[in-house]
Parts: sequence; C-alpha cells; structure tokens
Amino acid sequence: MSFLNSMLSMAASFSGDQKKQDQASVLSALVQVTNQYPGGLPALFEQFKQGGLETVLKSWMSQHTESIPVQPQQLEHAMGSSLINDLAVKSGLNQQVVVQYLVQLLPLLINTLAKKGIISETTIPEKLDTESIMTAALSLLNRNK
Repeated sequence: MSFLNSMLSMAASFSGDQKKQDQASVLSALVQVTNQYPGGLPALFEQFKQGGLETVLKSWMSQHTESIPVQPQQLEHAMGSSLINDLAVKSGLNQQVVVQYLVQLLPLLINTLAKKGIISETTIPEKLDTESIMTAALSLLNRNK
C-alpha cells in the first residue's frame, strides 16, 4: 500500500494544506487496515452494525437520503480501540485526530464508493483495490476543501 500512500500524499501536498495531508494519511491507513482486517470490509461493516451504526452506515451508502452524522464516541465504540490505534500508528497521527478525521471522511468516502458502484448494501468487496480508492480519495480530497 505504499504506492497508495505516496499517491495520496502527493495529491494532498499539491494543495500545501496540512489538513489535506493528514486526511490523506488517514485514508491511506484506513485502506491498509481495512484490507488487512480479518474478513475484510464486510467484517468491518458488520462491526459497525454490531456497534449500533447500521442505520448510519446505510445512510452513508444511500443515494436517496442524507447521510446521518456520527459522533466520535459512537465511531470509537463501533470500531474499537485496537482498530483506532492501528489507524493512528499507520497514519502517524494521534488517536483523537484520527477519530475526528474519520467522523468527517468515512461518510464521504463510503458515499463516494457507493455512487461509483463499488459498494452497496448487498455488495461489499472483501478488499478495496487501489484504483477504486484512488479515484474515490482524490474526489474526496478535492471535495473536502
């Protein structure tokens, strides 16, 4: 995944914006951790559902309803401290910063992936390929100014 990290960092660095660079680091870490997660993306989505975020997750995938916001504590509970710590280590940011970015980025990323037909309520790939993530992430970084 170093290629993805390099590409996201390079794309974010063009803006000269530290926030975008940090967001790119979180996105890259998220892809790495998701692709290494036992059971992949479907298992991570199941963890969200078990953490009480099923309705929230469905709203993020929907093209017909507004995304329901998630609070940092809800996200931490659903993802678990171990996963948040892995994201912090891989991104080089502290856990609080990672959670704050995830609260902003996850709804947008999941919605973007759903709009592009990469994920849906019935189709969730185990792993996310680099091209799909690059397309979604670049769109997201450009949109999240």
